[in-house]
Amino acid sequence: MKKLVFSFLFFIGCLSFAQKIYMANSSSKGITAFINENNLPTVDFVYQNTFVTNNKYDEAKLIKTITKMYPDKDQRGMAVLDWEGVMYDNLIKGSDVSNASRVQFEQAIKKAKDLRPNVKWSFYGLPTRNFWSPDQNWKSKNLDLSSLISNFDFIAPSVYIFYPLTEVKADVQNKYIDSNIQLAKQIGQKIGKPVYPIVNQRYHPSSKAYSNQLVPKDLFSYYISRIASNQIDTIIWWQSEEYNYNISKTSAAFKADYSRKMSKDQSQQQMLDSYYKDVIKK
Repeated sequence: MKKLVFSFLFFIGCLSFAQKIYMANSSSKGITAFINENNLPTVDFVYQNTFVTNNKYDEAKLIKTITKMYPDKDQRGMAVLDWEGVMYDNLIKGSDVSNASRVQFEQAIKKAKDLRPNVKWSFYGLPTRNFWSPDQNWKSKNLDLSSLISNFDFIAPSVYIFYPLTEVKADVQNKYIDSNIQLAKQIGQKIGKPVYPIVNQRYHPSSKAYSNQLVPKDLFSYYISRIASNQIDTIIWWQSEEYNYNISKTSAAFKADYSRKMSKDQSQQQMLDSYYKDVIKK
């Protein structure tokens, strides 16, 4: 999530929870059409290039970004601050370096809430994600983040898809999903905050064999259902199709997904609509 792109906050209506559907503001006509056709309210992402300079929190940048995004001080909405990389990685190192990161993350979200108190704020990917070894050491390090996370209005852990079921069996994938969701819920129950996990319809870019490829729709639906089975009623669906389209001419990962027989807007709308319909029909 390095570029200024789009995301969705999205509820699966067939799973008997109260319906809540949100989607990020978009400059893409195709994605905007998808929002409008499904009558989705919007959610904003604030990317690190708009409030971080040289790996340090830049308050002046954040103020400029938020006042432009929300010109009315009384505006309401939902927003996720996205700060990844070294400072994010330092959060759970349990050292002076870790404390320095936590202080800056806390300064950022407190300033955001102070500037626009009627907007619901969170940070992307906290508590941190673990696929292969969600053990007690990982849990303990993230539980230590509770004081930082207590400043959030909701918790937005990342539960991205790394592998197909043909490569990593369902029991391993289930453990990954359940462990990450349950840790976020444990923290949420401790500090009184709801949990809205984040998913993506593409494999995580760190996956060597499947990096950024579209996941099969049944796998995406599988993840949504498994997350919801942890008594989660709201899911954030993030995607970067505007950026992906822009580099699709030179990137094999995206080239096959955009037929030149269709416009960019048609391609994006059709892609998102097919995943959306596949999930809600389950």
